[in-house]
Amino acid sequence: DDSKQIDQFNSIVRKIKKIDIFINASYPKTKNWNKINFKSKNFKLFKENMNLHLNTFVWFSKIIAEKMKKNKVKGVILNFSSIYGSVSQDISIYKNTNISYNVAYSAIKGGISSFTRLLAAYYGKYGIRANCISPGGILDKKKMNKKFIKNYSKRVPVGRMANVKEISAPSIFLVSEESSYINGHNLFVDGGWTCI
Repeated sequence: DDSKQIDQFNSIVRKIKKIDIFINASYPKTKNWNKINFKSKNFKLFKENMNLHLNTFVWFSKIIAEKMKKNKVKGVILNFSSIYGSVSQDISIYKNTNISYNVAYSAIKGGISSFTRLLAAYYGKYGIRANCISPGGILDKKKMNKKFIKNYSKRVPVGRMANVKEISAPSIFLVSEESSYINGHNLFVDGGWTCI
């Protein structure tokens, strides 16, 4: 329930005196999330996941930005999107694997990327920066079968999937003073996936 998540988040934020960095890398989804494809007729499932993920990302960012503004804090918001928020999922890499494309995922991640630009444009004058990081595929051998890893890696110019450190290091940069003039940017960390 997205309303419950918002209420819980509000109660946490109220207890924190000062927030100057907010990184939203949450990934809320239902158990049957993987059934949201073009053949699905279950609109309720699609809507539930849109509410859980996109709506909370937008509202959490708004809550934090307003708190920063009220407290006159020059802060940074970093939202996690995905390359699939800007380019299409390559359907061919899922063939004969345990993973599938997802209709809601593209809509959610595209919404996060777009909303972050608005957040940056509106709150920039208050000294609040907002950026987005869009990773490509991150290797998880426990959840991904070898066929998918091979298919994905063949599609990436550097020939492999990312490791966690390759996503965390650019994230740290985007919330640091080193990136003080970067606002409203969507950084692709994808091994070159989006360049071809």
